[in-house]
Amino acid sequence: MVKKLVLSFVCGVLAAGLISCDKSKKPPTQSPPTKTSADKSAPAAAPAATPAAGANEGRDLAKKILATYDEAVAEAGKLAKDKPESAVLKPQLEQLIASYSPKMAELNTQYLALRAKDIRSFGQANTYLGEFRGKHVANADNTLAPVVKYYNFEKGDKEIVQLLSSKLVALIDIAVKR
Repeated sequence: MVKKLVLSFVCGVLAAGLISCDKSKKPPTQSPPTKTSADKSAPAAAPAATPAAGANEGRDLAKKILATYDEAVAEAGKLAKDKPESAVLKPQLEQLIASYSPKMAELNTQYLALRAKDIRSFGQANTYLGEFRGKHVANADNTLAPVVKYYNFEKGDKEIVQLLSSKLVALIDIAVKR
């Protein structure tokens, strides 16, 4: 009884498949659109160039955000390289971070405008940042590690350590906040 039921079910499925694959009914073929005289005056490459021009806009913006962060880290490294006294270094680092905050805020404006303008490019920016942000932060940590160790372990100055680490990383957060 069960065998007959299974066999009839399989036959029904096969029959339905054969009926739906009837090759005598072909979809109508479409001929390629012909150009009118108005179409001939427009260059053919113009529509294709538009998507290609903005194809990397999100990635380029993300690279610019990370490059600006790297500049700030390099400048902080130069300021702290000779290990000046904390009282001298602290205002310099605060001024450096304050000078990069408006740059990152401007990049944030571009970042948010990109989201409104082209969600695909915005996604590319997020993908790039997700992939490379950690590497840039790790490189910054490696670059600043000797001075962070000095101010943390030898001087015990947590404020300088915070300025050289989390306050610099917060610059990226300014650029990508939503």
